[in-house]
Amino acid sequence: MAATIPWFADAFPTELTPGFDWHKYSKSGRGETSEGSTGADFALLIRIGFDTARVAVFQAKQTSNDGSVNIHRMSPNRPAEGKLPQPQILRLAEHGLRALPNRSSVSSLTWVHYAAYENENCFCIPLSSITTVVDSYIDMDNSINLKLKERVDKLIEDKHPRLAEAAKEIACELWADHERRSINRNSDSLDLVHLLTIGASTPWGFDAPGWLPLDGKTAIDGFVQRTSGSLRLIEAYVALPPTPENTPTTEGGAPQSPKGKIVASLNKAAEGKDWTPKQTNSGKAVSRKLSV
Repeated sequence: MAATIPWFADAFPTELTPGFDWHKYSKSGRGETSEGSTGADFALLIRIGFDTARVAVFQAKQTSNDGSVNIHRMSPNRPAEGKLPQPQILRLAEHGLRALPNRSSVSSLTWVHYAAYENENCFCIPLSSITTVVDSYIDMDNSINLKLKERVDKLIEDKHPRLAEAAKEIACELWADHERRSINRNSDSLDLVHLLTIGASTPWGFDAPGWLPLDGKTAIDGFVQRTSGSLRLIEAYVALPPTPENTPTTEGGAPQSPKGKIVASLNKAAEGKDWTPKQTNSGKAVSRKLSV
């Protein structure tokens, strides 16, 4: 993964390595959780406790020279899933909405991001901050869906030898009149290292912007089972039991917990960026930085 997305590997201090579990990912997978079906590139799950976690989903995109991100890439035909070729942003939004209660809107996708990278920098744009862009794609998709389906069905009927390629070509033709959209850093964007700091150091029970909370072992296991093996999944453990391998000592010689180790590293990497977490259940508000 470091060779494929070097900026992501660079965002993690080397001290974090023992606390991460790297899951298999198949870029060419054709399952319902492969990139072609979900629009997602990878997911990051931070385990806050043994039965609590936070997750964020990302699609990585390199920025253009002007710092913008092109989001008009066409995702492939997926007949087994009833999906016609369509812009990747629609698959990404659909994937996020499936994890939320019925009738949730794109404005709820605060935890689904475009991870825009340039050189060694990466910033994250949540779908919730570009709802008008997503809505315009949804409207266009609805307007051409019937015509696209008719033409793809004809390809299937004719047993076209290059069905996938031909279907995508038709989709690109029908989408040609839609303005190709790009997105930019906005007021809701966060640098990746700051997003990681929020996810790892915000106490459970407080809102962590950019993350979806998973409460309970069933919710966590369900997400992992749906994701690992088909989508690149990185698991960060911030509440591991101490062992000789994951319990370093502080400068004063006292043991430092794995959670403290990760939080301290991320706080340092975030260069003092501050925010006030919003409480989501009972309890007294606390500082962003945890004692280690």
